[in-house]
Amino acid sequence: MTSPAATQTQRPNGPVVGNTDGPTTYYDLMGGTGTVKLKRLLSGPQMVSSLEIAERVEFLEGASCGLHQHTRTEEIYYLLDGHGEMEMDGERLEVHSGDLLITPLGSTHRIGGFGNTNVAILVVEVLPGPEGRRGDPTRIAMPELLADRATSPTAGVRVASVELPKHFTGAWGPFQLTVFEPGASLGPRTASDAEQFLYVARGRARLEFGGWQKAGGAGLYVVVPPGMAWTVINDSSRDPAEVVITSNRLAGVPWT
Repeated sequence: MTSPAATQTQRPNGPVVGNTDGPTTYYDLMGGTGTVKLKRLLSGPQMVSSLEIAERVEFLEGASCGLHQHTRTEEIYYLLDGHGEMEMDGERLEVHSGDLLITPLGSTHRIGGFGNTNVAILVVEVLPGPEGRRGDPTRIAMPELLADRATSPTAGVRVASVELPKHFTGAWGPFQLTVFEPGASLGPRTASDAEQFLYVARGRARLEFGGWQKAGGAGLYVVVPPGMAWTVINDSSRDPAEVVITSNRLAGVPWT
């Protein structure tokens, strides 16, 4: 006899919504120095793609994270605010707000702020593919891409995009920095074969997804499941807004 549980059809995942309020305090994080505020935004078991972790991390007044190596995930850092220094595989780089830092599987790195400067970063980690490490650690200045190679899918919106599959082995899609002029909007958009993470990096925005919506300032985020339509609206009449968008393919689906 078949149990009722065995005959049930699992419902698809719904969206995940949150903000960066209420971070946890870390001292001397991973062998670094000073005080760090960290908020875990999502974790792998609740995702349908290979998206494993997203966090907002803030290093207070020159604090740092110690040198460490990722042996099970590929990782990006996006600098939300501040400037500091990052070491990647022995090379030291000065990093600034708007920089995208790409750290492949197996690379070693650490990051910290200068002097009394706070540094805030968005961290996204994805499980790797079977091919092993691809590419080298890389820094990309997103403001320069916005100035030189941005596209404009609709009036008042500019998008700078980095093709992460060129750097990683995992099921990454593009990283997109999207800038909205006051009142501008993008959508509705749908990815049938990818889970998408939308994060308000600057300004205010209203995020509409499925039959829900949420408005807020920097730190508001939503994970949109495959097949669900979303729209982003800058609901300010005065200030621009910036929204970071990452996409992660479902298992076995090539990115096109």
